[in-house]
Amino acid sequence: MDVMCDAMVLDGDIGTGADSNEVSSRLPAVAGTLQRAQAGSNASLKGSSGAGNTKRRKRSCKRAAAASRRRRSGSRLRAGPNIGNVSPVNDIASKLVRVDALTFFVNNCEMALAGWISILEKTTLPASITSSDPRVLTAFKELDSIICGRDSTCILQRLAYIQLLCVFESLERIIGSDHRDGTVQLRPGYGCSSVAVEKYLSAQRQPTAKATLLERTRFARRLRDISGQPPFFLVIYTNVAETVACVTSLHFIESRRS
Repeated sequence: MDVMCDAMVLDGDIGTGADSNEVSSRLPAVAGTLQRAQAGSNASLKGSSGAGNTKRRKRSCKRAAAASRRRRSGSRLRAGPNIGNVSPVNDIASKLVRVDALTFFVNNCEMALAGWISILEKTTLPASITSSDPRVLTAFKELDSIICGRDSTCILQRLAYIQLLCVFESLERIIGSDHRDGTVQLRPGYGCSSVAVEKYLSAQRQPTAKATLLERTRFARRLRDISGQPPFFLVIYTNVAETVACVTSLHFIESRRS
């Protein structure tokens, strides 16, 4: 403001024809004021620029830190807790398949095939039935008699677990069809799988907790994961197959709890 006033006075003096000596005497004062104003302006700009640079540096550091955390998190997910340590996997793999796998398969494949055909004949659900058909409960009871039977061979029990999943998948499709026809009511949080579990629960000869049946189906799913299709690789597996299926299923339960 002082600079503008001094300049206006100087311009007025020149415009009105003031004495040149008077005008000259005022020039140093105006020049000094201009220099101080310029210095203050530069300092203000420098301070503003410094503050802006500081903010930009902080934002850049935050972005770099966030990117570093994402990279570390991604590497942990990809690598897993035992990166580079494949010996447990190799150890399990070496114990999963029988030493006499070929001979054992040749000696037992006919028995396994006959058992598998018998299970399919007794428990396969026709696509045309409804979820209230008594054959649904009959299929569950037949499979449970093999899975929980003391006289059942290990191979037949494994095959029964695989068919248990097939029955569940067929039943869920049937329940979905019943829902579209209006004979079964579903709601959020209570879908086809929930109705199927209720059907399985009602097929139990003795009171059984729902958690036990859910664990049984999870065990069957893990067993199918390591058997492939068709499930005859289960014939040449040792009892390590049950251990692997049980452990992975328990890990699933623990992860859900946490």
